[in-house]
Amino acid sequence: MDRGFASNQQNAVRCGAILMEKAANISHAIDQTRQYLSTEELASHLTLRPQSIRKRYCQTGTYYSLRPVKLPNGRLMWPVNSIELLAKAQ
Repeated sequence: MDRGFASNQQNAVRCGAILMEKAANISHAIDQTRQYLSTEELASHLTLRPQSIRKRYCQTGTYYSLRPVKLPNGRLMWPVNSIELLAKAQ
Protein backbone atom coordinates (compact mmCIF):
# COMPACT_ATOMS: atom_id res chain seq x y z
CA MET A 1 0.00 0.00 0.00
CA ASP A 2 2.74 2.48 0.87
CA ARG A 3 4.43 2.00 -2.50
CA GLY A 4 1.22 2.91 -4.29
CA PHE A 5 0.79 6.05 -2.25
CA ALA A 6 4.42 7.07 -2.78
CA SER A 7 4.06 6.39 -6.50
CA ASN A 8 0.97 8.62 -6.67
CA GLN A 9 2.80 11.40 -4.86
CA GLN A 10 5.75 11.12 -7.23
CA ASN A 11 3.40 11.26 -10.23
CA ALA A 12 1.71 14.36 -8.81
CA VAL A 13 5.09 16.04 -8.32
CA ARG A 14 6.13 15.14 -11.87
CA CYS A 15 2.86 16.50 -13.27
CA GLY A 16 3.34 19.75 -11.36
CA ALA A 17 6.89 20.07 -12.67
CA ILE A 18 5.73 19.40 -16.22
CA LEU A 19 3.01 22.04 -15.91
CA MET A 20 5.50 24.60 -14.59
CA GLU A 21 7.84 23.86 -17.49
CA LYS A 22 5.01 24.18 -20.00
CA ALA A 23 3.90 27.45 -18.41
CA ALA A 24 7.38 28.88 -18.84
CA ASN A 25 7.57 27.77 -22.48
CA ILE A 26 4.09 28.97 -23.34
CA SER A 27 4.54 32.42 -21.86
CA HIS A 28 7.32 32.99 -24.42
CA ALA A 29 5.32 31.54 -27.31
CA ILE A 30 2.12 33.53 -26.80
CA ASP A 31 1.90 37.10 -27.98
CA GLN A 32 2.22 39.31 -24.91
CA THR A 33 -0.68 41.53 -25.99
CA ARG A 34 -3.21 38.71 -25.83
CA GLN A 35 -5.26 38.26 -22.68
CA TYR A 36 -7.16 35.08 -23.52
CA LEU A 37 -6.76 31.66 -25.13
CA SER A 38 -9.48 29.72 -26.89
CA THR A 39 -10.51 26.34 -25.50
CA GLU A 40 -8.70 24.65 -28.39
CA GLU A 41 -5.45 26.51 -27.65
CA LEU A 42 -5.65 25.73 -23.93
CA ALA A 43 -6.30 22.07 -24.67
CA SER A 44 -3.36 21.95 -27.06
CA HIS A 45 -1.00 23.37 -24.42
CA LEU A 46 -2.31 20.92 -21.80
CA THR A 47 -2.22 18.00 -24.27
CA LEU A 48 -5.93 17.37 -23.81
CA ARG A 49 -8.93 17.26 -26.08
CA PRO A 50 -10.99 20.47 -26.06
CA GLN A 51 -14.05 18.41 -25.18
CA SER A 52 -12.44 17.36 -21.89
CA ILE A 53 -12.17 20.99 -20.85
CA ARG A 54 -15.71 21.77 -22.00
CA LYS A 55 -17.13 18.75 -20.14
CA ARG A 56 -15.48 19.72 -16.86
CA TYR A 57 -16.68 23.30 -17.32
CA CYS A 58 -20.25 22.12 -17.95
CA GLN A 59 -20.21 19.87 -14.87
CA THR A 60 -18.65 22.27 -12.36
CA GLY A 61 -18.62 25.76 -13.89
CA THR A 62 -14.81 25.76 -13.83
CA TYR A 63 -11.90 23.77 -15.17
CA TYR A 64 -10.02 22.97 -11.97
CA SER A 65 -10.52 26.46 -10.50
CA LEU A 66 -10.11 28.27 -13.84
CA ARG A 67 -13.07 30.41 -14.87
CA PRO A 68 -13.38 31.36 -18.53
CA VAL A 69 -14.98 34.41 -20.04
CA LYS A 70 -18.03 33.40 -22.04
CA LEU A 71 -18.47 35.38 -25.24
CA PRO A 72 -21.94 36.29 -26.59
CA ASN A 73 -21.54 33.64 -29.30
CA GLY A 74 -21.00 30.93 -26.63
CA ARG A 75 -17.25 30.49 -27.04
CA LEU A 76 -15.13 30.19 -23.91
CA MET A 77 -11.97 32.24 -23.59
CA TRP A 78 -9.43 31.31 -20.90
CA PRO A 79 -6.85 33.62 -19.27
CA VAL A 80 -3.38 33.42 -20.82
CA ASN A 81 -1.88 32.53 -17.43
CA SER A 82 -4.20 29.52 -17.03
CA ILE A 83 -1.40 26.97 -17.17
CA GLU A 84 0.57 28.84 -14.49
CA LEU A 85 -2.54 28.93 -12.29
CA LEU A 86 -3.07 25.18 -12.74
CA ALA A 87 0.54 24.50 -11.84
CA LYS A 88 0.26 26.57 -8.66
CA ALA A 89 -2.95 24.78 -7.66
CA GLN A 90 -1.18 21.42 -7.50
